Amino acid sequence: MALSHLDYRIKDDALREKLTPTYPLGCKRTLVTSDFYKSLVRDPVDLVTEPIARVTRWVMTTDGVEHRVDAIVWATGFRASDYLQGSTSPVSTTASCTMSGATLQRRTLG
Repeated sequence: MALSHLDYRIKDDALREKLTPTYPLGCKRTLVTSDFYKSLVRDPVDLVTEPIARVTRWVMTTDGVEHRVDAIVWATGFRASDYLQGSTSPVSTTASCTMSGATLQRRTLG
């Protein structure tokens, strides 16, 4: 059912391939929203899945492409079953970015 919804909403083959999971349902956080796919097909939204090499004024990915961005969404995943095994913090954040005008600031969280 989820893959048929993906096929229905995302007509671009390359984008649909980036969004198609390669893992069983429940291994990563499940999104329950009707707006997610709609937001990804809008101009000028790009889904970049390559690893980030560095963040300066813009974002450079490991494939050497410089991305001029207004916002970065850190979707780093999580360990889905930690809370079942007694972990006190099932989701661990190590960094965050905030955007102020054209200035990107990176700070490390303790």
